[in-house]
Order: sequence, then C-alpha cells, then structure tokens
Amino acid sequence: MIQIENLVKKYGDKTAVGGITFSVEEGEIVGFLGPNGAGKTTTMSIITGCLSATSGKALINGIDILENPIEAKRQSKKMIYHLFELLKDYDIPGQGLLHYLSFRAIVAFTTALLISIIAGKKIIRWIQRKQIGEEIRDLGLEGQMQKKGTPTMGGIIIFLSIIIPVLLFARLDNIYIFLLLISTIWFFLIGFADDYIKVFRKNKEGMSPKMKLAAQTLLGLAIGLTVCFSDQIVVREEVAVEHGVEKHDMVKSTKTTIPFIKDHEFDYKWLSPVKGTWGWYAKWAIYVLMIVIVVTACSNGVNLTDGLDGLATGSSAIVGIVLGIFAWLSGNVVNAGYLNIMYIPDSGEIGVFMAAFVGALIGF
Repeated sequence: MIQIENLVKKYGDKTAVGGITFSVEEGEIVGFLGPNGAGKTTTMSIITGCLSATSGKALINGIDILENPIEAKRQSKKMIYHLFELLKDYDIPGQGLLHYLSFRAIVAFTTALLISIIAGKKIIRWIQRKQIGEEIRDLGLEGQMQKKGTPTMGGIIIFLSIIIPVLLFARLDNIYIFLLLISTIWFFLIGFADDYIKVFRKNKEGMSPKMKLAAQTLLGLAIGLTVCFSDQIVVREEVAVEHGVEKHDMVKSTKTTIPFIKDHEFDYKWLSPVKGTWGWYAKWAIYVLMIVIVVTACSNGVNLTDGLDGLATGSSAIVGIVLGIFAWLSGNVVNAGYLNIMYIPDSGEIGVFMAAFVGALIGF
C-alpha cells in the first residue's frame, strides 16, 4: 500500500508538488493526469526514492520512503528473488519480469515440473535400493496384490517440487503463502509419519484414524484463528457513495463466494442465532468451524481418492488450476470488479503456489 500525506517539493521559490495527499491499495491500477509541469514525474521520483521531498510523508507498507528508503523498497517486493535486486547493477536481462505475477507462476510451474520429473526418478531409485515398499491391505480387489512392494513415500517428490519453487518465486511475506506453506509442511509430516509406521514398523494400518483427524483438526483450527485475527486477511467492500464517487474500505469479513445467491456472496453471520456482541463471536465461531470442516474433509477426500493408480494427482491438479485462476482474479481489483466477485488483496499470490502445485502433480 502507498500512502502520500501532504507531500511538498520546492525548488527555491518554485513549488513543484504542492501538498498532495492520496493512497493506493495493493492491486489497484492508477495514473497521474495533468499538464506538463504539474508535478507527476516529481511525485513518482519521490515515491520511488529517487528524489527527496521538502516536507510531508511517502509511506510504502507503513515504511517512510524518506526516512528509510532501503527498507521501503524491500517492502514493495519482498521475496527470495531479491537476489536479482542485489544484482540490479549488473543489468541482467529479464530480471524485471520477476515482478509480474503471471511470469512467476509460469516459472514456478516449470520449475516444479522439472524437479518432479528429474529428481523424482532419482528418489524412486533410492527408495527401491533401500527396499522401501508399500504394504498392501488385501481388500479382494482385482490386481490389488500386484502393487505389493511398489515404492512408497512418493509424497517426498511432490513436497520438494512444491516447496522449492514457492520459496524461490513467491512472496514469503504474503499471509496466504505463509498459511499454504505451513499447511503443506504439516500434511507432509502427517503423511510421512503414516508411511513410516507402515514401512518401518510393518504396521499396515499406519497412523490411527483418531490421530490423523486430531492433526487435521488442529491445523484447521490454526488456519481459522489466523483468518479471524490477522489484519492481513481482509476483503474490500463498497460501503458508501459520496458525490458520485465510490468509497471502499478494507474489512474483516465472514463472507464467501457461492453461486446462485444474491451478489454471489454468502455471509456466515446469517447462521448466527444471536445478534450484537455475542453475534460477532458466534459468526466467527461458525466461520472457524467451517474452515476446520473444509480442511479435514478435503484432506480425507484426497486420501480416499488416492487409489491404486494415483488418482489423487489428476483430480487435485484440476482443482489446483481452478483455485489458482480464482485466486488470481480475486486478487486483482479490476478483474474482481468486472466479474462482480470479492476483491481479496494479496490473494493473487496464491496463483504462484497453485502453479507449483499443479506442476509437481503433473510431473509426478
């Protein structure tokens, strides 16, 4: 977010910028209009730290560009690809492309695909050499026992193929990327523990269903509480129209997008049996509970779908593509307004994660 407050720039007795104030939310596309000499270039030079102001404030994500220009610039593009920022003096061709969400999504997909294909073969050979094979429960299915001894723990391939591109190309200061990384690591540990018990302890039942459900519920609760209390997870709502100009505000919301209802938005506060202060607690309790249900249901749904021939990867890839597209659209104020869906600031970054996710699954 960019905030400009009473910004003034003078050259001797001449005023180039005369006390302007405005703000730009992340994802917004704006432009300066005015005649020559109006101060457009001067203002942009101050915002980018190329020029100092006479007075006033220029803030990027709360950091004053005038007082702390280095940190303010970092706030505008925090991610591992800061390596290119450190090498900017060498004028590496194409380094500016990393600031584009679509480019980073493509690179993340390609990197995940290559890691999954190239490293996957080596990991499978290593697993075969160690004779780490699947213990099959005899359910009487045709051809089922032919899978006995098939290398297991293939989730390691998918895990590495997702994590590495995300760490390289996604914004790690983004709350949604943070939650997705935590969720990926958490479920990887659950799956690893389950396979470890099956393979090394020779217990074909694996981790107990109660233990799995408890671990899934714990993660769902952590995500739900983060959504409830984090000031980085907000939606942009139209709250008023003054003098023909729409006024918007960033708010905490329990709304979700559901087709076939008014404005495609369902608010969980409608399910609250009480109003007032207790109604606020009730709506968020319902919202957090719903998040827990979705997390546990999706986790077990994927587990059940993961049949003898790896059915989970194909169906999950399709889901990942759809979620990535929706997240990208919701994270762009223009697209969200055009499609009449909620604008969720910073959610577009989920598209980078989903691109890596899909690439890892296809490669696997």
